[in-house]
Amino acid sequence: MIAPFIEQMINHILHLDKDIDTTLLEGKLISLSLANTPIKWLVMINARRLSILSKHDITSAYDLDMVIEKSALMKLLKKTPVKDLLKSDDIAIIGDVKVAQALLDLITELDLDHQEILAYYTNNTIASGINQGVEFIKRNPPPQPIIDFSKKSLEKLGQLIR
Repeated sequence: MIAPFIEQMINHILHLDKDIDTTLLEGKLISLSLANTPIKWLVMINARRLSILSKHDITSAYDLDMVIEKSALMKLLKKTPVKDLLKSDDIAIIGDVKVAQALLDLITELDLDHQEILAYYTNNTIASGINQGVEFIKRNPPPQPIIDFSKKSLEKLGQLIR
């Protein structure tokens, strides 16, 4: 499961970066979903620690129910101003708008150093190698998909096998 990893990673960042303000989020129950995916987390922050809860732990209504489109999530991670995102239809909010803005601010303030996070679970050499590989692929994408699963290609494969 990815939720415990995300929880641990965000808590590690919150511990290291004391400038990130979580005051408006303290004690708030937040339902956070990524649109058109099965990802739905119930999140609460207490004493600068994020917890991803099970829906069975919940006995009260959410302070905020937010659904984020994948495109908006990418914009958030690229530090797009929260005001611009709230004007778009990429984020649906039910509940306290100030809590929503504080949560979006938190996401944009998180400085995700993927290599450092990966090194925490593997080691520096492996993390560095993976990071270099990903950067190489970003700079030099393959000219066409490596595996083509289109109907035509599958039909051709079927003919070759027969």
